[in-house]
Amino acid sequence: APQLGALRLVLPPETLAWRLQLLQQGSTWLTPRLKDIQQRVLVLAGQQDLLIPSKDEAQRLGKALPRARTRVMADRGHALLQEAGVDLYQLLEAEGFYISQRCMSHGRPSTNASDGGAASFGKTHPIQLPTARELQLDSEGLVSTIKRLTSPVYYSTTADGQVVRGLGGVPVPQRPVLLVGNHQFFAGDMYPMINQFVDELGVLPRGLAHPVVFAGPEALTAAGRSSGMREDGSSRDKKDEGAGAAQFSSLLSTYGAVPVSGKNMHQLLANGEIVLLYPGGAREAFKRKGETYKILWPGKAEFVRMAAKFGATIVPFAAIGCDEAVTHHLTADEVEQLQKLLAPLPFKLPWQQQREVDAERVRRIPAARVGVNATMEDVEAFGKPGFFTPNLPQRTYFIFRQPIRTSPELAQDRAGCQALYATIQQEVQDGLAYLLRMREADPYKQLLPRLVYEATWGGKRQAPSFEP
Repeated sequence: APQLGALRLVLPPETLAWRLQLLQQGSTWLTPRLKDIQQRVLVLAGQQDLLIPSKDEAQRLGKALPRARTRVMADRGHALLQEAGVDLYQLLEAEGFYISQRCMSHGRPSTNASDGGAASFGKTHPIQLPTARELQLDSEGLVSTIKRLTSPVYYSTTADGQVVRGLGGVPVPQRPVLLVGNHQFFAGDMYPMINQFVDELGVLPRGLAHPVVFAGPEALTAAGRSSGMREDGSSRDKKDEGAGAAQFSSLLSTYGAVPVSGKNMHQLLANGEIVLLYPGGAREAFKRKGETYKILWPGKAEFVRMAAKFGATIVPFAAIGCDEAVTHHLTADEVEQLQKLLAPLPFKLPWQQQREVDAERVRRIPAARVGVNATMEDVEAFGKPGFFTPNLPQRTYFIFRQPIRTSPELAQDRAGCQALYATIQQEVQDGLAYLLRMREADPYKQLLPRLVYEATWGGKRQAPSFEP
């Protein structure tokens, strides 16, 4: 245990009390501000620190700071950087924290020391790509679990129409690039896909995310609970729940996500970025009964016009697997009708009270893409998937369709933009049909055979899939 009390033997009581008071004042001022420190942080601590509880404090900071990575070193004490055998440079290298040359998301060399710094996260500025080690560490946990259970397979289409395995057909040098696809249930396939782009192509798609991601932990947690992603009960530790929401938001913004808006999309394209857009938004991600693999896009073709203004290359893509992760039994309206048949209680249960609070927080979340989706009924609705039960995880498949070149001249042709919009939507539909048909030839589409195969190889080889 830490021996802070030993300081009483070397310091006068008044001096010790004064120093502890300063620490308390500093902690009171700093703690609520830790969430605002957006820079990448590496927290190092010695597990054998006998003076202060460095291990516990390092873990606390790791949770409180948005982009902190914590390493607690066994057999190291209070002054670990002064101990023999500790090389700070090697520690930074091992954690992927030391970078000798910045690789930027817009594909051009870094020209300023502040490029990709703290001010870039959640903004349209070019951001620094993660190092290979950072990618590996960030892939642990949620992303690695999704990848292990779904073993995602990627196909792409070259400019001459040939379907190939991998992402080689995506024309990343022809910037800007706009990736446009279908949102699957709960968007569970998005994180491995972004990871794959960084790992295979060395590029980072900049996602246009719903404003709820940036609305704070309380709003994000409320949206998750109201949509069925989190439990309604009050037994869950709200502090841990809020920390999880904050970490989720931080992960998305660290990997380039910005709030979806016309202005932000315009700036990303102007910067020459690779932009990821799901036109169906939250409505398509929170599918309901009878909507498996249904395209739920608004009627307006604004993203086509904006892409054409910059001569962007549009790559439609389709993905399957996540929509079959659940079975929908009742719509939200059916659930509501069923509840009306039950005798009302004379009091509200804790989960009912929480639901009312969540509903109010969700109502205060800013709408995404105001004006673009006005013609689409409840397009930004959260919390209406109804009653569903989980299934065994399905394998996920992606197909990136043939690239579509645009030109600034097209931006002046509204009818042409609308026609291209319909073409893009049809490309996604055709991609869905292709994947649903071709996966029948995948010998490892089922979970158990896939897990057995990959476990046999120690997780170092992916189960094979169909040939394109």
